[in-house]
Amino acid sequence: MIVLAVLILAAVFGARYASSYYYQKGAKAYLQNNFPAAKSDFNISLIFDSKNSRTHFLLGKIALGLPAPKQNVYYPQADYKEAAGHYEKAISLGLEKKNRNLYSIALDDLGNTYWNLNELDKAREKYSEKLSKFPESSFWARYFIALD
Repeated sequence: MIVLAVLILAAVFGARYASSYYYQKGAKAYLQNNFPAAKSDFNISLIFDSKNSRTHFLLGKIALGLPAPKQNVYYPQADYKEAAGHYEKAISLGLEKKNRNLYSIALDDLGNTYWNLNELDKAREKYSEKLSKFPESSFWARYFIALD
C-alpha cells in the first residue's frame, strides 16, 4: 500500500518533490525521536534521490541510536556497521561542501563508530581528519588519538 502511494506521488508531482516530501517528513519524525518512522521516510526519500548527503547523515545518526552518556557505552543500541556505511556515503556525496557542521559531526561519529568496531586504523584516520580540518572542535579526536 505504501509503495503504491509513493509511486503515485512520484508520478503526479515528480521524484524531486517526493524526495523532498519524505525527507521533511523523516526530519520531523527524527526531531521527535521517532527513529523507526524517520528511518522509513528517509529510506523512501532515497528511492527518489539516492545522492542526498543529509539523508545519509541522518540515517547514520539513527543507526547510532540515542546516546546514554551515563552508561559505559555511549550508544548502547548502535548498529555501528550501518552507521559507518551511511556516514561514509554522506561524505562521499560531498557533505563537506554542503554542510561543514554536519561533516564535522560525521567525522566524530565515524571515529567513534570505527573505534567501537575495533577498526582502529580507520578510527585514527577519521580522528586525524577531524583534527586537521576542525582543530578548534577536536577534543575527542585528540583524546582518542592520544589513547592510541
